Amino acid sequence: VGTVDIAICAAALSDKLAGDLTIAALHNRTRLGQIVPAAAGKPEIAPIVQAGIPFHPGAAAVLRQAGLSVPDLVTER
Repeated sequence: VGTVDIAICAAALSDKLAGDLTIAALHNRTRLGQIVPAAAGKPEIAPIVQAGIPFHPGAAAVLRQAGLSVPDLVTER
């Protein structure tokens, strides 16, 4: 996958926890960027979608609320 904007989790993870982790990552991009420079920018959704990697529904909801486009077809429980 041609992006650093990906985290792997179990599908059984609660929507709340997946959403909270996603919020933490989005709100701390500058700090994350100090460790992984490429993580400081806007998350890249397209490479993840193109690779066919499903999004956790809780993470997808937060990404959508942040204005990012996550297609319904790539959310999976």
